[in-house]
Amino acid sequence: MLDSQKLRSMIRAVLLEDRASFIAAAADADLEYYGDDRDPLFMWKQNIPLRKKARRLKDLWRQHSDQRSFEDITFVHWLPNPVQNLSSMWSAPRNDEISVSMSPNSGPIIDTGWGPVGMEVRGRVTFAGNNMDQMMTGYMSKAKAKDHAKYPQGGRPKRPVESRPAWWKSYALQASELTYDPGEVNEALIDNWEPVSWVVSANIANVFAPSRVSDKMAQEEMLDVIRASGLPVMDLNRQPISLDELEALL
Repeated sequence: MLDSQKLRSMIRAVLLEDRASFIAAAADADLEYYGDDRDPLFMWKQNIPLRKKARRLKDLWRQHSDQRSFEDITFVHWLPNPVQNLSSMWSAPRNDEISVSMSPNSGPIIDTGWGPVGMEVRGRVTFAGNNMDQMMTGYMSKAKAKDHAKYPQGGRPKRPVESRPAWWKSYALQASELTYDPGEVNEALIDNWEPVSWVVSANIANVFAPSRVSDKMAQEEMLDVIRASGLPVMDLNRQPISLDELEALL
């Protein structure tokens, strides 16, 4: 009987072959395309034909990836403006695909610089890579209101709005292919997610000016959402932070 370590080595060897077959399959399907990140839902007339290619690219990733390997990864969706984003994120449909950064479950959470507060989530990984600039999944906030209105029950998909053959090798088909390069920000797409905790970076101290009444009110609004969520709060070293300690940081 094979031990688990040898079995995983065999699986990784197969998946290394799958990387080549993934790239070959993407080339065979002619999945090089150039959309626009202002149209993440592919609703513009000129981008509608590209929607099928974007779906196919993610489908190929699913077919060639070891999704279970990502179970040992910490996923964080960072909030650039915690006052505006935190409340909307908490109330967002859980079946909307979202972008997250990835960190190993052991060790500190990587600070991407994309926001002072993040929501740790878990869910189904639908796409992953080592360089968000080569993932090009767009910004859902740029979609027009009429496009969002077509998803009244949520379920907004995120897809690469641009795909270049030179980028395909940066996609991660398994967790062991993640490089955590400090010069690049990795990215994964998560579907059917659920919140786990709030993550606070050291930059939280620079968000508010306590002398301004408006900022003090914004602080209270943010704390109210965190308090009502019932989720634990931790720092980048995974150390718990009480609400009193968090308030003292602001």
